[in-house]
Amino acid sequence: MDTTVQLRDTTLVEKVVLLGCVWRSVEDRTPARADEIRSACNDRLDELTGRLSEADVCRALNELAASDLLEARTPDERSPAGKGRPTYELRVDVDTVLTTLAADGDLEPLVKEVDRIRA
Repeated sequence: MDTTVQLRDTTLVEKVVLLGCVWRSVEDRTPARADEIRSACNDRLDELTGRLSEADVCRALNELAASDLLEARTPDERSPAGKGRPTYELRVDVDTVLTTLAADGDLEPLVKEVDRIRA
């Protein structure tokens, strides 16, 4: 399936989470754990709409990884509880994500934030 079509078919939460991955990527801070991506999203969403829950972000990350827009990696190291927290990284070009999501008027301020970071 065409990447642009895949991006258009994602939910609003998935699009925001993708932008969180983009923010981390342009800041050269990937791969990133779910909590780091959630923080990147919520830092920027606070001003506009609200916050994403941990469950929202985890669900979106799983869907995005299943659709091959993100790569999920389980680390070799495990926490004392025996769980390895996966990290996520974009599998698609940042510019493709930004161009496609910029067409969604609701996301325009968030896409502009990425452009500001990149400048």
